[in-house]
Parts: sequence; structure tokens; C-alpha cells
Amino acid sequence: MEQHNARLRTVLQKARSINLKLNKAKCVIGKPEVNYVGHLLTGDGLKPTPERVRAITEMRVPENHAELETILGMLAYVAKFIPKLSELNAPLRALKTQEQYVWTPEVDQAFRDVKNALTSTDVLRYFDASKPLTLSVDASQQGLGAAVIQNHGVVAYASRALTPAEQRYAQIEKEMLAVVFGCERFHKLIYGKSDVTIESDHKPLESIMKKPIHSAPMRIQKMMLKLQPYEFTLIHVKGKDLGLADCLSRLPLPETCQSMDDEVMVFPVETLTSSSHDVIVEATKRDDQLQLLKRVISDGWPDKRSEVPLEVLPFWDVRDELSTYNGVIYRGERVVIPSELRATTLKTIHSSHMGMTKCKQRARELVYWPGMNKQIEDTVSRCSACLKYQNKPQKEPMIIHPLPSLPWSKVGADLFEYDGQHYLILVDYYSNFIEVAPLARNLTSRHVIQHVKDNIARYGIMDTLVSDNGPQFASAEFKSFAQTYGFEHIIP
Repeated sequence: MEQHNARLRTVLQKARSINLKLNKAKCVIGKPEVNYVGHLLTGDGLKPTPERVRAITEMRVPENHAELETILGMLAYVAKFIPKLSELNAPLRALKTQEQYVWTPEVDQAFRDVKNALTSTDVLRYFDASKPLTLSVDASQQGLGAAVIQNHGVVAYASRALTPAEQRYAQIEKEMLAVVFGCERFHKLIYGKSDVTIESDHKPLESIMKKPIHSAPMRIQKMMLKLQPYEFTLIHVKGKDLGLADCLSRLPLPETCQSMDDEVMVFPVETLTSSSHDVIVEATKRDDQLQLLKRVISDGWPDKRSEVPLEVLPFWDVRDELSTYNGVIYRGERVVIPSELRATTLKTIHSSHMGMTKCKQRARELVYWPGMNKQIEDTVSRCSACLKYQNKPQKEPMIIHPLPSLPWSKVGADLFEYDGQHYLILVDYYSNFIEVAPLARNLTSRHVIQHVKDNIARYGIMDTLVSDNGPQFASAEFKSFAQTYGFEHIIP
């Protein structure tokens, strides 16, 4: 105590010398232990706070073989840090192999020993702000789990149960909710760090985080906004390698937090569908394809395209953007229109007789169904009013060559065939005078050049010769001829 008082006096004198004022209500003096920045400062050294390990210490007893397997899976993840783990979890492994699930006192003691081992200094690590950090998260049907991993050990555990409203979320929304839960629970550890990696076993989250926010489902948009203060890289990890978070999510603490405000911004679609929200809900209930789609969205999409039911296969490419809200399926912020309302929606989209591009642009703002673009094109192309009054595209005018100032200054040349005989034609651009020379069956460049020379002998060397890219004119021999006589040869 004398040492404590001496140090305290030194600190207070230094504060007074620099005019630093301390709030007495916030000062803790003479205490045996202090909770500071996630650590418990005690006379026995630095210890983890109970809150960091409460998800483990208060974890409920597994009630069946499946839940027991999650416990063993978590132990496999940290097995190398726990000495004599095989002896500790032997009763648990024995229970796993038994057909009848009986929780005996021996198994219960093993479960307690395992929880003590998971919260021991062999597994736990102190947070180091200078080193990278990994946040492992997972979501199950019952709860959310998260664990902070650093220096090949665990810094903190966290879990909570899902509220009844959250349990009705689609699986992809639960997985994103787990990311939000982990970031907010460990805010003090990850805020301001740029070397944070978040692990999730839900592959679509990787692609969603790379897309613009407006393309995500509406509820996920709100979650992504909550993640804006954090810098992290989200990666996909196979479920079997995510033992910690998986176990915490399947055996969560019974507590729940205040659920995220479930209100989302829904844009009115009556302007395009001529149907109220209730009509769309009822039509969706009668649509077998959309009912199956709702179940797939809720349960989670299969990993492979081949495992998707054929009825909902057309939605595979946009599966990451689909969500359900109040009985309606949305793609991002666009309503998925049931089949019985699509014909009416097409008529409403084209009611003002806009063109294909404008109709597609209008529809893409509010509605969606597979093949919508093609059906809009068919509707517009078959519209009698549009066909009658559409603007005909203006024909491209003929490009007139500049008129030369002298006869035979600019000459056009071409080959043609008439009545089985081949000819060379030369036309003067100034007077439109025509010279025709028979070529017999000799169509070589040399023969053509000879007839051009005959024309030059009569009218002089032209300044420009225009021809097509026929082999007689495109040959190296004709190119040499043009260079020798000093005229420009143009092949349009």
C-alpha cells in the first residue's frame, strides 16, 4: 500500500504540474483488480475478463449427438493448444459413438473440464493491436457465434440466440447478421484496424461485399451500412474449418439483443404493376414457382447449380440479390412479379409507347422476373401503334468525292465481266468519261498495268487512282507501279 500511495502521489503531482484535471467520479483508486480495455488487471497478473469467455463458461449442455459433434469440432480446432485433450474429452467421444444419448455425471464433468480448458491461458491470447486479427463468425437456425483469433489462439468468444423475427430471416441474411454481431460485439478490438479478416462459411457473402450496396437485398443493405465504419476483408472458409464459430452459434447463450429495426424501404410498384401490395402477395401465394423459391431463399441456396430444383433454376444467377419481405420476393429493391401479373405489368410498362430501351430502363427500376427483357422486346416489336408511327431511320447520304480541277486528274478503276468477257474500266472524275479495255482471259496485275499505261499515254499521268482491293490492284507490283509513276493509289 505504501508503494501504491507513493506512485499515486507522483502521478497526481505530475498532473497538477501540467494543469491536467481528473474527474473524481471516474477515478478508481486502491482496488485489487480493474477492468481495462478488455483485460482484468489483478495482483496475480493480467487475466481475461469474464465477458470475453462467458459464451463458453455459460454454454448449455448439448442435447443430442448433432450438438455434441459441434463441441468436438470446436475442440479439434484448438486441440494443439490444450494439453492431454484426448483424456479430457474421452467421455464425450465415447458418448458420440453410443446409439442412445445419455448424459451421465462422468460426461458432465468432462464437459466442464473442456470448458475450463477452452478458457485457460493455454488457449486464450491477449489482444495485440500491432498484429493482424481474424474474426470467425457463423449463424445457425438458433443463434449467432463469433470468435476473435490472433497469434494462433483465441482472444474472445461471443454468442447469442436469435429473436423469433431473426429466425425467419433467409439464411444469407442470418450469415450477414453474424458478421454485424461479431463486429459490433468486438468493436473495441477491430475499429480502426485495417488488417482484419472475417471468416464465414457462406460463399455468397464474398461476392455481395464486392457489389454496390443497392444491388444487395434490402435487409442486407441495412447490415452493410452498419459495417461501413470497419475495414476488413471477408473470405469464405469451409464449414468444417470453422469449428469455433459453428459451435458457438449452435449452442448460443439464451440472451438476445435488441433486434435490428426490421423496417426496410419498399418502393411502390403500383405505377408499373397496376396491382396493390396485397394483390401481389396473394398472387405470389398462388404461384408454385415463387413459393418454392421462397423456401430455397429461406433454407439457403445449394452450393452447386445442379442441386437447384428445376423450377427455380432461372433465378440462380441472381440468387445473391433475392430476399423476402411481407410475403413478397425482392431482387434487391425490385419486386419479383408472379406469373399471373406479368402480362398486365408488360402492358403498363409500354402504356406510354416508349421504345425498347426506355421500357427496359423503366422496368429495371422496380420489377423483375426471368426473361423480362425478352418479353419487353416482343411486346414493343408487336405494338401496332409503335409500328405505324415509329420514326424511320434516315438513310445515310452518299458521300460525294471532291471534284478535281482538271480532266483525268482523278481516275476510278475497276474490273467487270460482261457476256463471258472481262474488262478494265477507267472513269474520269471530272468529266465522267469512260475508257474500257478488254482483258481477254489474262487478269494479272501486269496486264492491268499495261492498259493503265495506255490510258496514261493518251491523257497523261493522273494525280490519284481510286480502286477496290482486288488482287490486281492490291499486289506489290501495282504498288511499285504507282510509286514509279508518282500518283496516289487509294483503296477505300
